[in-house]
Amino acid sequence: MNSPTQIVDRHLASCLQDGRPAAHRMVISVTVERVAAGRRFLADLIMFDGKPASIEVYCSPAGLWSHRFIDLPGGDCHISGGRWRRTKSLAA
Repeated sequence: MNSPTQIVDRHLASCLQDGRPAAHRMVISVTVERVAAGRRFLADLIMFDGKPASIEVYCSPAGLWSHRFIDLPGGDCHISGGRWRRTKSLAA
């Protein structure tokens, strides 16, 4: 059986094309909750640039996985030239 940390890591990796690096360096902690729609994993991450992030990974009763960032200090990220980078704010 996979640990909650493995579930979060594997889900995030499954969202990327082969050979793309993960946007996070490490999963710090994971809390698992049972909700009406299935299971929810709340995870704290260290991102590629050392900044923290919080994410929600969830599985529907139909077995479909999805995620969303709850907190992403430092702003949005994108991959360019094979590396993750912070997206510059357009609101300046």
